Amino acid sequence: MTQDSKNDLLLEFDTNDLSPGQIRLIRNYYSTLLDILKTDQEQGYFEGAADLLRITAALIKEAPFADHSKKSHQALEYAMETLQERIQIAKVDFYDN
Repeated sequence: MTQDSKNDLLLEFDTNDLSPGQIRLIRNYYSTLLDILKTDQEQGYFEGAADLLRITAALIKEAPFADHSKKSHQALEYAMETLQERIQIAKVDFYDN
């Protein structure tokens, strides 16, 4: 990750081991994330949040481990349960490094 100027952030990924579908999902993920972070409209915010979670689920299902184990559905259920627990206790983790 590099920052060219105060207003630009360039993210670089080694995509050698990624499929074209995974690369498209990653691009879509970051585009959707930026839309959410910039919007001041309720509809865009809520729909964007739902889209971001949908794209995240698709990325998890595209992981090589998911192909070999057929456990991506269980991983998604676990992730949703964990997220739901954090929402219920109103605890969101912030990672700022």
